[in-house]
Amino acid sequence: MSYTYVKVTTLSPLYLDDFYARHPGLDAQDYDTQFAALMQDTHVWANHISRHLNELGADAHEIVYSAEPLQRAWARENGVDAEGPELLIAQLKKLSPDVVFLHISYPMYARFLPLVRDNVPGVRVIHGNIGVGFEREHFPSFAGLDFVITNESGLYSRLKEAGANPYHIYHAFEHTLLPRIREMGPLEETDFLFVGGIVLSNGYHLERGRFLTELVDRGIDLQVRSNPVEVKASIPPQLAARIKPPVWGISMYRALSGAKTAFNIHIDALPSASNMRLFEATGAGTCLVTDRVPELDRLFEDGTEIVTYASPDECADKVRWLLAHPAERKAIAEAGQKRTMKDHRLKDRIALLHDIILKELKAR
Repeated sequence: MSYTYVKVTTLSPLYLDDFYARHPGLDAQDYDTQFAALMQDTHVWANHISRHLNELGADAHEIVYSAEPLQRAWARENGVDAEGPELLIAQLKKLSPDVVFLHISYPMYARFLPLVRDNVPGVRVIHGNIGVGFEREHFPSFAGLDFVITNESGLYSRLKEAGANPYHIYHAFEHTLLPRIREMGPLEETDFLFVGGIVLSNGYHLERGRFLTELVDRGIDLQVRSNPVEVKASIPPQLAARIKPPVWGISMYRALSGAKTAFNIHIDALPSASNMRLFEATGAGTCLVTDRVPELDRLFEDGTEIVTYASPDECADKVRWLLAHPAERKAIAEAGQKRTMKDHRLKDRIALLHDIILKELKAR
């Protein structure tokens, strides 16, 4: 069974501002030129999901809803005098999808679900995804989706409680990025790197901020690439001194690939192994040092493919040991990358998604 699939994505305004700043004049170019450059930057999943679905026989497309210069170009070239939701509806009507993936922030479901259902004829399935905790007030939005993908087992149970139709699929690594990582010139070498968010708010990264600070206090040569968001707490000055501007997309993968070791710690609200960094770091070929959480042993072998810790002291001791033993560190990094390439490719996860979509379409 073939089907038409459209992924509607909202990307961070911080990322989009950075992207267009790195490509001066691109915002005035045609739609195809802007879209190709944006996908080449490979932020989040870029167009990898649609590409892998197309390989499986689907007719898959991407709409980057929050990229305003890109959206304006589409409107201009298609003779559409609209913006925002009205423009999105015009795009969806032209593509005439059977399946729509709302890859958007979950509070937006309440607005976008009825928008698509009521205005785009022929849509049979609308699905979403979730990788962060959510409150009971958002239960109706998840229940209104035809199915929801989550990367974390606790969220799977929470979605069941909400009356949703969840499927559990772990995150993964896009294996086709490896040649680009290696071919784009010399890598910047760092000893110990953290790349990711630091949102100091309940349920997000309060523990992450504390942990990073304690590693700095223990004399660990830590480099952080992030854009901290201070809500419930402030970044301590000793940690702030280690923070450099964030890196995105292919630049993030290259930063990870140049790191001897990479730090990971999961979001506060989720108790089990689930985040993207597990696969981004191992896929890029660095030695991953991550928190010891439930279900991690389903994904990697501790001490052979990754290194785990349960406290700042243990983490600091293991990082020092890894940096002092390059042969052992490289062996772990290579084994972790091999495991990711064997068991955690995005292409294989999308094959699971494809089967789910066929099942859901057949049920309607």
